[in-house]
Amino acid sequence: MNNPVLPPLSGRYIDQLPLAEDERQALVREVTREGGELEDVHRVLARRAPAIAGGAGVLGSVVARLRLGWGETLERGRALARDHQDRICIQSTPPIVRTRMVPEPWHTNVLRLSWWRLLRKKNRAVDMPPPVEMDRSGWRRVAGFRRTVLLLLMLVQTVFATWHMKSVLPYQGWALVDLQEVFQQPWQESARQILPYVVQTSILLLFALLFCWVSVGFWTALMGFFQLLKGRDRYNISASTLGDEPIPREARTALVMPIANEDVPRVFAGLRATYESLLATGQIEHFDIFVLSDSNDPDTCVAEQKAWLELCREVDGFGHIFYRRRGAG
Repeated sequence: MNNPVLPPLSGRYIDQLPLAEDERQALVREVTREGGELEDVHRVLARRAPAIAGGAGVLGSVVARLRLGWGETLERGRALARDHQDRICIQSTPPIVRTRMVPEPWHTNVLRLSWWRLLRKKNRAVDMPPPVEMDRSGWRRVAGFRRTVLLLLMLVQTVFATWHMKSVLPYQGWALVDLQEVFQQPWQESARQILPYVVQTSILLLFALLFCWVSVGFWTALMGFFQLLKGRDRYNISASTLGDEPIPREARTALVMPIANEDVPRVFAGLRATYESLLATGQIEHFDIFVLSDSNDPDTCVAEQKAWLELCREVDGFGHIFYRRRGAG
C-alpha cells in the first residue's frame, strides 16, 4: 500500500521492495526525514551498503537493491563485480580473454599462393611426432569399389532419364533439315532450320547435368538407408568407437543459445531441461552454456536477466550457465 506521508512515486517504489513490514516502515520514516523524493529513497538505500556501493543516486543504491532481491543468490554465485567504469554490476559472463586473430592473406594468384605457403612452411619450426603408418589398403579398396558403383548407377540412370526426356521433345530426327541444302541455301534459312535442334540439344545437356546431381543424391540416400537397415558398417568413421568413452579432462564444450525478444519462460524452460540432462550424465564440468541475447525490448531484457538469476539459483548453475546481452551497435 502507498504511504500518505510520501509522494505517490516514492511510496509506490518502496511498496515494490521485498521488505518486511517493520523494515518498510523504518525505511519510510528515514526517507521522509531526507525529503521524501525518489532520489532520497536511493540515497537512504545506498547508505545500507557503504563499503561497496559507488556513485550517487540510482547507481549508489544498486548493491542495496540487489541484495534485497537476490542477496543469498548473488553471494553464493559471487556474481557482484565492478565493470570497467568501476560501477557495480552482475557478473553474468566469465572474464573476457581476447586473443589475437590474424587473417590469412587471400591470394588468388597460384604462383604467389604457392610461394607464400612455401615461405610459411620454412619459417614455422614445429616439432611434430613422426606419423603413424596405417594400413589403408583395405578401406581404400572398398571405398574405390563403392565410388565406382555409385558412378555407374548415376550414369546408367542419367542416360535412361535423358533418353526418355528426348522422346518427349518435339523435334525427333532431322525431318526439318535437308543436309544437302544446308550449304546451298541462304545462311538465314539454314540457321532457322538448325536453331530448334540447337535449343533442344542444349535442353538435353542441361537436363543430363542436373539429373546427375539428383541421381547422386538419390543413390547416396538409398545406400545410407540400406546401411541403417544393416545396422553397422565397419568402414564408418565412428565404427571404431562405442560412443560412451570418457570425455578427456581438458575437453570443454560451449553450448550457445542465441535469443532476441523471444518468449522468456519458454526459452529458459528449454535451457533448464538441457542443463538437467547434462547434469544427469555426470559430465557437467565439461560443458558451459552461453545465452547470447540480442533483445532490445526493455521489459524482455529485464525478464531475461531475472530468469537467468532464478535458473542459476534453482539448479546451482553459477559457473556453468552464462548470460550476455549485446548492446546496440
